Amino acid sequence: MFKIVKSISTLVAVSLVVALGMVAAPLAGVVEAQLPCGCGNICVNTTGWWLNGGDFNASATPIQDAVNNATSGDVICVEDGSYNENVVVNTSHLTIQSQNGTASCTVSASDPNNDVFNITAEWVNITGLTVQNATGTAAGIHLVSVANYGNISGNNVTNNYRGIYLGGRTTTPSPTTMSGTTTAASTWLLRTTTPSPTTPSGTAPSTAST
Repeated sequence: MFKIVKSISTLVAVSLVVALGMVAAPLAGVVEAQLPCGCGNICVNTTGWWLNGGDFNASATPIQDAVNNATSGDVICVEDGSYNENVVVNTSHLTIQSQNGTASCTVSASDPNNDVFNITAEWVNITGLTVQNATGTAAGIHLVSVANYGNISGNNVTNNYRGIYLGGRTTTPSPTTMSGTTTAASTWLLRTTTPSPTTPSGTAPSTAST
């Protein structure tokens, strides 16, 4: 009788383990909900970044980390909020744009002695951002000598030592477009006059240095 009871108990235990395993197996395959990105294929908020349909990556410098993980042709969508970063953009054919425009998205220099955006690659587009507080001999947006064929449009570049700085060159990169960008309370520093392929229409620098 004892052997029969023992056998029944063992059978019940085995059946329970099998049943639990069948429940656990599908649960093991459950993946955390993937995040959409509404205005680009890489999205940024004030606490991190993610690829469209991918997992969230926490970061104290989400714009820079998004740039570091971008490839040529990507569009980085910066969601509403205030960001404190100095961003080096070294990927060509890259777009960095706000989700809802300058009134909703501000990027401030975390180190006022460094550019807010330092662009070292060609075909980079920056649009829809308020860019500010690079006050210590730095620029809001700095296109270095090799950063040609860009598009700097629809930004509010303010309270910087230099607003948009085309440093290390003798001519404006051609055909870089700078349209609809205001540079109130800062200097838009050009080394020489703007050549015809460059169109700074709608740009209102407070002062212009040569």
